[in-house]
Amino acid sequence: MNCFNHRDVSAVGLCKSCGKALCPDCWTELTNGLACKDSCESRVNRINRMLDSNAQVMRVARLQLKSLGLFCIIAGIAFCALAVWVNQTIGSSFACFVAFFGVAFTVFGFLRLSRKQDYPQSD
Repeated sequence: MNCFNHRDVSAVGLCKSCGKALCPDCWTELTNGLACKDSCESRVNRINRMLDSNAQVMRVARLQLKSLGLFCIIAGIAFCALAVWVNQTIGSSFACFVAFFGVAFTVFGFLRLSRKQDYPQSD
């Protein structure tokens, strides 16, 4: 493959931004890739920052899913305990209503905890 700008010179790499083939005179080496000299450098830097921030977002998403799941399980258990207490003291059908929310919160919490495996571990 030949350079996009110099058709008679062999390319040594591709620009991370635009994908053009580049010879040694046309590329600038950046942290994680090559860029067209004087035209794509800032865009490649932005791409690198975006990729780095995506890794941070994935770490935070995993943590939030885990904490939401644990909160829902605890809230569900609390609702179930409240339903038992309401049933013993008042004995009304309101206890079934509260128990429904207890079970729903608990199931939702376990679903959230199982969903966190869908997010890959960040490097």
